[in-house]
Amino acid sequence: MMSQSLAIDGAGDGDPDPIVTAAIAVLSEVGPTRLTLAAVARRAGVSRMTVYRRYPSVDAVVAAALTAEMDGVVRRAMSEQFSGNNRERVVGVTASGVRALVDHTLLQRVLQVDPQSLLPLLVERIGSGQRLVRDYLTVALEAGMASRGGDGSIREADPRLMALVVLTMAQPYVVGMRPLSQEYPQEVLLAEMAAAINSYLKQEDQ
Repeated sequence: MMSQSLAIDGAGDGDPDPIVTAAIAVLSEVGPTRLTLAAVARRAGVSRMTVYRRYPSVDAVVAAALTAEMDGVVRRAMSEQFSGNNRERVVGVTASGVRALVDHTLLQRVLQVDPQSLLPLLVERIGSGQRLVRDYLTVALEAGMASRGGDGSIREADPRLMALVVLTMAQPYVVGMRPLSQEYPQEVLLAEMAAAINSYLKQEDQ
């Protein structure tokens, strides 16, 4: 058994955007429906026009704040240590990330009162947090493929494509856990998600 954490390229690089930091604070206090660019500008100590030049609408600044929060959750999940082979690590990190997002107070509040704020990240484009997960999973999946010098715990396929599939398998649990958990406990649902991802990744003879 081995314990490892893969390097995260660019993790923690650069200073946080003070406007986004201010938006997160305002969002936490008043929620997405009452957030204004003027309130964000006051919290950031800049003019409203400065905010408007960077983020031309309330939706844009809310999306930036939510993306930053999700990035932080994802990075923390990816830095966790997991024992086992690389397939088990991918499954463990994915489940940990989903659990953290489901338990994130701000994100869940947005899902309850203004879920449309997250729609662009689900139906229009891949956000920076999703790209971070995709790129991390691609490296982690390669580390499990024998043809790429890995431990052979993951079947041979295009690792970037597999990363996108794993991401697609996990996302519904983040946005749908509240109604799903009315039927089954959260940990039971996460265990089923983990089993599905493990089955998708493993070699046929494992």
